[in-house]
Amino acid sequence: MSRGRSRIVGWTRTSFWRAFRVSRAAVTQTGALLDGSLTPDHVVEDWPDWFQLVPAFVAAYGTDELKEAEVASVFLEAVEEHENVSLDDAVRAYLKALEAWLDVYPEMRTTEE
Repeated sequence: MSRGRSRIVGWTRTSFWRAFRVSRAAVTQTGALLDGSLTPDHVVEDWPDWFQLVPAFVAAYGTDELKEAEVASVFLEAVEEHENVSLDDAVRAYLKALEAWLDVYPEMRTTEE
C-alpha cells in the first residue's frame, strides 16, 4: 500500500471528532483556495493530505456532478505531478462545486451564519 493510501486508511479509522475537524478544515482550505488567500502550493505545504482526503470523500459521498467537475479540472493530478497549477475556469468550477457540496452539511461550517 502506498504511503498516501495508508494515510487515508489512518484517517478513516479515527474518531468522529477527528473526522469532524478534518471536514471543517476541508471547508476552510477550499474556501481559501477560491478566495485566493491560499495557493495550491500553500495547501501542499500546510496540509498535503487535503489532496487525498477531499477526493476520497468526493468518491464516497459526492454527487455525479461534483465527480465530473473533479475529473474535468485535472487539478488534483496536476498537483500530484508537481506541475504549476493555476486556478483556471475548470479548477474554479470544481472548487466552487466542492465548496457548495461541503456547505450542504451545516456541521462542517467554520462560522455561525
